[in-house]
Amino acid sequence: MAIIDVVLALVESADEITPFVFAERAEGNVHATIVTANSARAMILGRRMVRDQLAEATAYAIVCDSFVRIEGVRHDAVLIEHAARGELTAEIVAYPYRATEDGLSIGEAVPFQRRPTALVPLDPHALDWGPIIPDLYNAGLNKAAHSVTHRLDTDDAVDRTIRFLGARARMFARHLPPTPPPGQLAFIDLRGQTVPEARRARLTNGLAGVMEEVKLMTEDN
Repeated sequence: MAIIDVVLALVESADEITPFVFAERAEGNVHATIVTANSARAMILGRRMVRDQLAEATAYAIVCDSFVRIEGVRHDAVLIEHAARGELTAEIVAYPYRATEDGLSIGEAVPFQRRPTALVPLDPHALDWGPIIPDLYNAGLNKAAHSVTHRLDTDDAVDRTIRFLGARARMFARHLPPTPPPGQLAFIDLRGQTVPEARRARLTNGLAGVMEEVKLMTEDN
């Protein structure tokens, strides 16, 4: 039986819909309740549970209560995300329902969306973000420049900027001329804030090997 049929049977037999994760595993299936009152939050928590605790599952489904609009009319609906191992994406389907004396009556499936499966570690760089460009590209010098103005008042803030610029450089490299690969430069605006020398060194050292050059813009330059 497909996992979508299993969870639909669980939903139909329930008096009310409580968000849950259902996962099929070789050592036994898992049926875990998600404790939240927010359907969007339930999906996020469910995916996190699958990634962190059920990565060995052969299939999973995340179920939460929501609603859909069909021809402008709002209907209560069960939202189910499901995927099996080997599939690159998970399918999210909405099933309108109504409460009856005998339980919940489930209607026809309404396709909602597809998204990366929680059974595969998500690599943002593997997604199709469409064509993108750096802040400045000089074809003559074959240089690409990135300019950022970030708050840098803590070490954590500096580390976030290092990760941000590293990701930008990696992503932009896919959209720049491949031969020869252009040098990438970072212009980081420090004006209006006090950034100690130790934090500046942390920033430039963290971008070594990522950016060809890091320029720190201050009131003096």
